[in-house]
Amino acid sequence: MVAITVDDVLAAERASVSLKDLLGCYDCLCLKRAECFADNTRRGKTGRWGSKPTSRFCIDCGLHPPSGTTRYTRANRIVIGGEGFVTCRCEKGGILPEDSFSENRWVCMTCWEPVARRRRQREREQQNLRHQQEKAAKAKARAERRAQWRDLGRAESDIDSLVSDTTISDEDFWYECSD
Repeated sequence: MVAITVDDVLAAERASVSLKDLLGCYDCLCLKRAECFADNTRRGKTGRWGSKPTSRFCIDCGLHPPSGTTRYTRANRIVIGGEGFVTCRCEKGGILPEDSFSENRWVCMTCWEPVARRRRQREREQQNLRHQQEKAAKAKARAERRAQWRDLGRAESDIDSLVSDTTISDEDFWYECSD
């Protein structure tokens, strides 16, 4: 088996000019479609006819570089096909669209799902706590109204018929009494 060299990839890339779609990645030493490269690596010095095309690398090699090299780091901005992406803050090497920042999401979908699950759980717990607090406040208000009725000399049976825990809500109670 013959090993492919940088010169072989460069020659193949220049020979495929009529296709205009194949570029060489000089980390993994293979030809890939132009969509596999960030916009800034497809033009300028690292472009097909640039002065340093052998320093070009594909997105996969940028996210998972060979040992001893640094390519894209966490939270780097990458433009692919005119659209902005950001590398995930995790170490898994994912990318996410820049517009996902409006969702306060700085991580790829793999990392986002557990975060979203914890966030939904926290929101449910807070909602349950608010519901319990509202319920306690209503019970306190109901007890205060009962005390006021007792102070006015009403019998306990009259109070129970006017304020029932099961059949009449607070709003209905005040609506009935105002008639």
